[in-house]
Amino acid sequence: MENNPVLITPPVPKKNTFPLGSLLFFLGVLVGYLASSFMPWPFFSKVNTTQTQEPANFKECVESPGSNISESYPSVCFTKSGVGFKEILLEEETNTLILTEGQVVGIQTNTCCSCPTVISSSEIGSDGWILYETDKNYSSLLPDECKRADCAPCPPLKIKK
Repeated sequence: MENNPVLITPPVPKKNTFPLGSLLFFLGVLVGYLASSFMPWPFFSKVNTTQTQEPANFKECVESPGSNISESYPSVCFTKSGVGFKEILLEEETNTLILTEGQVVGIQTNTCCSCPTVISSSEIGSDGWILYETDKNYSSLLPDECKRADCAPCPPLKIKK
């Protein structure tokens, strides 16, 4: 036997067609997508998502912080954003005005469709306010553009002093 050297070659590793790095990247993207789909975002953030709702009527407006209530009759409540809500009165409240000291019933003659309103006596003579007299026709005191206005009639009044 001859002593011929035998050349041993190491085995060639099998070439992988789908590398492990690509598989891990794909799995990471899949897990991230699933986590973001099923977890609510407010859970991850510390942003306050509660919203204050605007009042929808006079009562809610009065109870809302920052609202202003006019000293007219009937009262008007204005929200912080400037939306106004007129107080809705019962029929018996609508027909009876209760005057306290320093108050009078006035009507504004520089505005179309003005109805008698309880105001402070100090307002008479300013901004078109005059004392209201029952059954008096005020149309001649109103601005000319009021002649074309279609106003609803004012409710009848009973005044308690």
